Amino acid sequence: MNASPDPDAAAMAAVARNGDAGAFSGLVEKYRAKVLNFFLRQGVSIHDGEDLAQQTFIRVWKARAGYSPDARFSTFLFTVARSARVDDIRRKDARRRVEEGWRENRDVLAAAGAPRRAGAAVRAAVAALSPPLREVVELAVFQEMPYAEVSAVLGIPEGTVKSRMFNAVAKLKAALSAGKKDART
Repeated sequence: MNASPDPDAAAMAAVARNGDAGAFSGLVEKYRAKVLNFFLRQGVSIHDGEDLAQQTFIRVWKARAGYSPDARFSTFLFTVARSARVDDIRRKDARRRVEEGWRENRDVLAAAGAPRRAGAAVRAAVAALSPPLREVVELAVFQEMPYAEVSAVLGIPEGTVKSRMFNAVAKLKAALSAGKKDART
């Protein structure tokens, strides 16, 4: 028994061959609600679901040249959708970890006697840091940027940002602790 050809796979093949925007629009129109419902059933908010659906179709468009109609189009589409969801979960988890790290660093500064928006002692201690450490503190603490953004701004790996922040916090804590001892004597 021969399976009937998948008209959606044929439309996607046309998109892959010659970038047929009309065929792609038809696929988006046909599957938009199904993809959105896929995300909503996973407990995603309507706003995030709409963003993920859009990301899914953008990814399908970008991957069009590599599309092969070996399977049904819907299989390909929902594989891409699942990948978008997994990436979103990872991105949110990474953001959460960065924010927790930022809060810990802020708490360390506060524990060292430094108000968040810095007084004279903190400004002096930050000014005494080397330029690479000072940049990371300025962006991550005072500009409240997540480490991923600091990484992008400075053009360095995120791990380097974390390392510099760790070193900066240690130096600031030491400098501020020494300042407290000097003030007491």
